[in-house]
Amino acid sequence: MGKILLVIVMTLGAVWWDYIGKRDVKRTLLSLATLALIVTIAYAGNILRGVMPLYLLHLVLVVVSWLSLILYIFGRRYHWWIYWSPLLLFALYFLMDIVAGARYES
Repeated sequence: MGKILLVIVMTLGAVWWDYIGKRDVKRTLLSLATLALIVTIAYAGNILRGVMPLYLLHLVLVVVSWLSLILYIFGRRYHWWIYWSPLLLFALYFLMDIVAGARYES
């Protein structure tokens, strides 16, 4: 848990460093909103633990989203679809629940 908080604080530091260097408020707010989105999606991913392959893929997509944010902070393009890609797994999970059932019913 401590390492995750350290990564979040380091990302906030990178956003602040980028703001100090470029003074671009729009870019800074977009970076902060994207970081909040990634953290929220990562926390909400705990509901996928029932299906371990989906959960592991969710973790991989969250890491890819975070790395894409770091690349955006240091001057690359903003790829919005990468940040929303972990949400596709939620849709797949709920679709599987509708089709196959929860399997926890008595």
